[in-house]
Amino acid sequence: MNLTSPGVYRAFSQNIKRFLPVFSTSSRKLLLNRYYLFMREMSITVNVDVKNYPTVSLLTVAHLQENGIKVTLVEGNSTFVKLSNSNIEGDTSVAKYLARLYPNENLYGSSVLEKSLVDSWIDFSHLYLRSPEDINIPLNELNKCLEPATHLVGHSFTLADFAVWASLKGIFYIFMFATGLKTTMEEGGKFFDLPGAEKGKVVVRFPPEASGYLHIGHAKAALMNQYYKELYDGKLIMRFDDTNPAKENAHFEEIILEDIKLLQLTPDHYSRTSDHFDVMLKYADQMIKQGDAYCDNTVAEEVKRLREERLPSPNRNLSIDENLKLFKEMIAGSEKGLTYCLRAKIDYKSDNGCLRDPGSSKSNVHMEWDKIWAFNKKVIDPIAPRFNALLKSDVVPVIVNGATESSAEYPKHPKNDEVGKKQVYYSSKVYIEGEDANLMKENELVTFINWGNLRITKINKDGEKVKSIEANLELENKDFKKTAKITWLAEHSKAPFIPTQCLFFDNIIDKDLTRDDDFKEHISKNTKHVYEMMGDPCLSTIKKGDIIQLQRRGFFICDEPYQSASRHSGLETPCKLFHIPDGSSSGMMNQGKDKANASSSSSREKSETITAEVNILKDLKAKYKELTGVEYTNDASVVAKPTTVAKPTVTKPAVKTESTKQDSSNTHQSLYNSISAQGDRIRNLKSEKASKEVIGAEVNILKELKNKYKTLTGIDYPALSQPADLQMAPTSSPTIVHASSSDDMTKKIYDQGEKIRLLKSAKTSKDVLQPEIDILLKLKAEYKVLTGSDYKPQGEVKHAEDKKKVEKPKEKVEVKQEDGKKQSRLGLEATKEESLSDWYSQVITKSELIEYYDVSGGYILRPWAYGIWETIKEFFDQKIKASGVENCYFPMFVSQAALEKEKDHIQDFAPEVAWVTKSGQSELAEPIAIRPTSETVMYPSYAKWIQSYRDLPLRMNQWCNVVRWEFKHPQPFLRTREFLWQEGHTAYANKEEACEEVLEILGYYEQVYTELLAIPVVKGRKTEKEKFAGGDFTTTCEAFISASGRAIQGATSHHLGQNFSKMFNIVIEDPKNPESKEKLFIYQNSWGLTTRSIGVMVMVHGDNKGLVLPPRVANIQVIIVPVGVTASTTAEKRQEIYDYCNNYEAILKKAGIRVKLDARDNYSPGWKFNHWELKISTSTIS
Repeated sequence: MNLTSPGVYRAFSQNIKRFLPVFSTSSRKLLLNRYYLFMREMSITVNVDVKNYPTVSLLTVAHLQENGIKVTLVEGNSTFVKLSNSNIEGDTSVAKYLARLYPNENLYGSSVLEKSLVDSWIDFSHLYLRSPEDINIPLNELNKCLEPATHLVGHSFTLADFAVWASLKGIFYIFMFATGLKTTMEEGGKFFDLPGAEKGKVVVRFPPEASGYLHIGHAKAALMNQYYKELYDGKLIMRFDDTNPAKENAHFEEIILEDIKLLQLTPDHYSRTSDHFDVMLKYADQMIKQGDAYCDNTVAEEVKRLREERLPSPNRNLSIDENLKLFKEMIAGSEKGLTYCLRAKIDYKSDNGCLRDPGSSKSNVHMEWDKIWAFNKKVIDPIAPRFNALLKSDVVPVIVNGATESSAEYPKHPKNDEVGKKQVYYSSKVYIEGEDANLMKENELVTFINWGNLRITKINKDGEKVKSIEANLELENKDFKKTAKITWLAEHSKAPFIPTQCLFFDNIIDKDLTRDDDFKEHISKNTKHVYEMMGDPCLSTIKKGDIIQLQRRGFFICDEPYQSASRHSGLETPCKLFHIPDGSSSGMMNQGKDKANASSSSSREKSETITAEVNILKDLKAKYKELTGVEYTNDASVVAKPTTVAKPTVTKPAVKTESTKQDSSNTHQSLYNSISAQGDRIRNLKSEKASKEVIGAEVNILKELKNKYKTLTGIDYPALSQPADLQMAPTSSPTIVHASSSDDMTKKIYDQGEKIRLLKSAKTSKDVLQPEIDILLKLKAEYKVLTGSDYKPQGEVKHAEDKKKVEKPKEKVEVKQEDGKKQSRLGLEATKEESLSDWYSQVITKSELIEYYDVSGGYILRPWAYGIWETIKEFFDQKIKASGVENCYFPMFVSQAALEKEKDHIQDFAPEVAWVTKSGQSELAEPIAIRPTSETVMYPSYAKWIQSYRDLPLRMNQWCNVVRWEFKHPQPFLRTREFLWQEGHTAYANKEEACEEVLEILGYYEQVYTELLAIPVVKGRKTEKEKFAGGDFTTTCEAFISASGRAIQGATSHHLGQNFSKMFNIVIEDPKNPESKEKLFIYQNSWGLTTRSIGVMVMVHGDNKGLVLPPRVANIQVIIVPVGVTASTTAEKRQEIYDYCNNYEAILKKAGIRVKLDARDNYSPGWKFNHWELKISTSTIS
């Protein structure tokens, strides 16, 4: 058979399965190879529908053409491939046909499994990706599949990739418009009408003091005054308060006037407070002559006493002439006059203390924090969605008979449907708060919020604690008026509880300070409180920064959203909620029932509260009698019971005095707890604004308990520390207990040391402290006699020998595991979709691209970032050098004269120019600028070097840094005050060559973005407003940041025309007519690329796992992580693993791949995976 005959191939292609068995193995291989070669040479025609482009088919054709296969496209009204007997029609059908026609391209996969996967993904794209409705689920599935891989099937493009991409492209804009922008509630307050105001008669004023810059509060007041002026067609007076000359400054006055213009205020009149001094003096003089004012030099303390006793000042009855004489002394500012003030003579016996002969004084206005915090509730209560959470350590299960697993939709806010809906889940087993359970009674009707009424049928208790509750549904009963309302969560198979942490923060000062208080004694030692909660399943949807309300607990802001189990650690990240103070008196977590729901009426609530307090009082009196041996009376003095000694509570004590000590410890510990509980009770009563009579009775009880504590222990009650083992008040001859072993003796020394430390912390007197120190010294001496060596502190001694034996090996293992480990918040906490700026800041720092510096706008480029810049530099440098550009370097300093030569050019940079004005402590004769760009630095030299057209073209480039003192908020890479860049400056004799170079360089910039950084860019021309200052036109390539929906400038190439050559007199003689000696100005270009490109790359490619680096700019392309090396791994096995890793590293390096072996032994493999995924290398081998 002639294997080269085309006819054989045609027949073979139609009957391939029948023909193959005919040939031998070698002939079959030869025939297949020649068949594939023939198919590559044979041209196939695909007709495409121009009205509805077949994206999958076009991607397939493009892929085949790129690999040298001839495919012709013909535009028409439908998509099909014409065969001899029939047509194959439709986008996907044509693509499948082409993939099967050229099997060597593996577009349909290379195995049966891959072919099945391709078909599966094509079905997936048709079924789930054609509509934007409920698209989040398939998109999440797609993200999971592409997380560890580049392609959906195999290691190259297949029809699966083409089909999925085509479907996503088809719904992209529909999805964008359907999603819309994230709605935000309107911020700010509202203006209200002024009662009684009339058009044209309203006068407002803005009176700043020229002692500093305006702040946001000033701006608010100024704009509010401007608003009412315009609303009522009134008048705005701008009045400088110049009554404090020591602080006022003309500079601040000028700045304030400029700020007024920026705020667009239009004052009708400018004045100063001093302008009215004459009027004020006139009225003061008039009041003195009328007998309505007098001059007074009484000292402040005496004035205070006289006011409290309602007595007149000694100077009140001075004559008018004497007052006028003293007033002149005050105006003159004499030594005598400075001791007087002018007081209005009103009524020194007035019930209003402020009206008792007032003088001019400073008004101090203080507002309690709870009033300020109350504004929080006013703002967020109408918009905060409601959720439930239960204290995890105190939940009680409720078995609901007849209930089944189900769910219903309820509003997130009962009074605001715009907040949205949430799912409420039901089942036969729900959980409630333990405090709620303790208040329930059998056969009681209880309302479960967002469910209905349930009848409590049985309460199972373990002692006094409720263990579980059984209830029946009575949902048809709609009587909610006399029922307790409780929050709950159902155990549902499809809605697991969300692990949640609620964080509360106390005041730094733990009490209202009085005049005699030292604030240092009232600083809270522990202001942060964390509570583990069982969270509502809907809490999984909240994002960082969302404000919510946990029902019956308060308002919270999400500091860290919930994240499902990490594939590295297997652990969930709980939802962390920070409490928002709202001015309520409940303070910390309200773990009990709401008082409004605890009873059917206010009278019942009051009765129950009083009864509970009376019971507490009876218990305390019983304890008092037990401890003192006498009945409690209001005037009784507390005396320690002299003879009663309780039996020891420990088994087989070594010495009898030990039992006495243990009993004493139990007694004073019980008393200490009683005092703490009584203090809490008083604080609660105060927060609930109870009457003074109730609080006073409780305070008397507290005082008696503290007196008893001091009598029993010999020291004052230590409010800030838990008591250790204390004896009764020490006697003159302390007894030393002899121990039978060194371990017992060590325990005694340790306990005695703890006791002394506690006494010192309570500021005990030396008389009490010295006997205890003597006991400690004698115990140490006895220890030396017993053991032959001095006592050395070794921590707390264990009581039992068997416990020591058990714990010793455990301690060794723990030390070995913990040694060298580092704990850090390694992962990203913000998400790209929800908080782009926070995400960006975290990803560039946690991936070790930059480090913040102590000068705002300056950043340290770490090796991971600088390596990217070096790759860009090497790539671009090769391109421009190949086209004839040479590198150079010019100074960074610019003289003022050179910088201001081109005024149009420098106008845009003027606010951003940084100036050097000092050398040491001396002023420079002329300030020197740090280059914002280099035109004015380089072009004077160009004027010297270019003397003829023969010196052209002159093409130079420099890699350097520039400084632009940005006033906007700095962002690393994107907007910095110092950045690295390359700037090219070239000169040409004619415009055509110069313009040609502009586009050539722009093409190189496009290659940097597309070939190195894998970022698609759009090339274009800037508008006249956006073009480079002083240039003719500017071209740019810009990238699209999908997370923000905005474009960002990537690099620019400018044609400067003759603007700068005219300014710097860069001229040549006309080469076409040298005899005329006519001077021609040259044409110039400048072009630049900055480190901003790194920031663009981060914004485009980064995801919520960290940085995603294109392989061509990655410092490291492959990371090798040894797995299986643990503390118990033998040295031989460990070496074997590292040998394998080193071998792979050598193989990859030989292949030209940038590879690193992460052999650090103080990090686990999971930590390393997370670390490198954050940075991120393109591949990890484990």
